[in-house]
Amino acid sequence: MNQQLDPALASQANIVVGVERSLPPQQSPSSKFKTIVTILALIFFTPVGIALMLFWSGWSTKAKVVAIVIPIVVIPILATILAILVTSVGRVQKCRQGCLYSIDRQLCVDRCLENLKK
Repeated sequence: MNQQLDPALASQANIVVGVERSLPPQQSPSSKFKTIVTILALIFFTPVGIALMLFWSGWSTKAKVVAIVIPIVVIPILATILAILVTSVGRVQKCRQGCLYSIDRQLCVDRCLENLKK
């Protein structure tokens, strides 16, 4: 008993008579929505973003690991650099302020900074 598929029905079902047509996989709108919401939450509400990423986003394990490890490594490095810069600028400003009325201001600032390094 050989069943024939109506060609009109086959075209509606994306099937060529006798051969199934494979379509490329596409992200569903809900998947795109989840990705956008997750990324925004990671940027603005990090703890909520991490929870969404782990339990709701449908991201691969590799993507989840990268999204967690990069901030853990990058944020402390940036914070350390910022702290060093702020401290250095503060020291220079303090020396400049203290040497404001000195005759040789640059020499005064240089000596002040030398004393702070000790």
